[in-house]
Amino acid sequence: MLIYHLKKLDEFNAKIVVQKQTWNNAIVFPEHKHDYIEVIYAIQGNGTNIIDRFAYPAIPGDLYIIKQGSVHSFYSYSQLSVYNLIFSLSLFSPAELRLLNENDNFKEIFTHSEKNKPKFNKIRLSPVQDSMIGACFAQLYQELNQRKKGYQILCKSILVMLLTQISRIGAETASAQKEQRTYDDSNTLSKILDYINHHYLEEITREKIAAIGHLNKNYVSEFFHKHTGTPLLKYINTLRIENARKLLVSRPDLNIGEIAYRSGFTDTCYFTRLFHSMCGCSPSAFRKKSNKDSAFSNTK
Repeated sequence: MLIYHLKKLDEFNAKIVVQKQTWNNAIVFPEHKHDYIEVIYAIQGNGTNIIDRFAYPAIPGDLYIIKQGSVHSFYSYSQLSVYNLIFSLSLFSPAELRLLNENDNFKEIFTHSEKNKPKFNKIRLSPVQDSMIGACFAQLYQELNQRKKGYQILCKSILVMLLTQISRIGAETASAQKEQRTYDDSNTLSKILDYINHHYLEEITREKIAAIGHLNKNYVSEFFHKHTGTPLLKYINTLRIENARKLLVSRPDLNIGEIAYRSGFTDTCYFTRLFHSMCGCSPSAFRKKSNKDSAFSNTK
């Protein structure tokens, strides 16, 4: 698995990196890990972020936190633009870390916690919060690119403000969820996503999703597309194709039909066509290339 290191990305030794990236349609970024914390702020487009094997639709204006050592991959369905904030907590002194840790949920958001592990992988922002967080990302990106005198201390200050604001938003979100007793759109989407993420290898029907989300079955697809920017079937198929990609590499004893079946597809021909459209090659070609890359890596 690929492992990315902060020191290789930190060209100017600022110990903070902000990238502004745009990914074209049907881009697949394979599983990898970081030795740093990454905060992704989606600007436009849509896709799927998979963090520690849990999938989240990439919705503009929301935050995705990938902790140090987490397994991460993503897909772009349409042109997806994001800010990537990359940093390490080693940037801060012990005294500064103590102050940051006083923020509610700071540890849960930015460091691994087995309790409610996926709770803060994604944070949904209100329009006001979106405007505030977006401004911080834009200013950090500008300062790091212009590198005017004093930019390093200013960037560190902006980062402290950003981390504090994210902690506060996380605390507000957690508090609101505890008090909420009705099935609003946010909770409905969360329930649907949780079901799909755990059962995508099985047959998934609109009737079952409707029952879980307390929706009319004829409204399920529209609701999902409206709140994620991604068609329901496309989201399910993305998870299934990712499972197939893993099996193609890890289970050379399985033929294509068996891999299709174990990935939730009953029609091998449909699976092959879909795999080619999403990955740019057939399942057999993907397996062959993966084996060749692995053999080359082992000889180095």
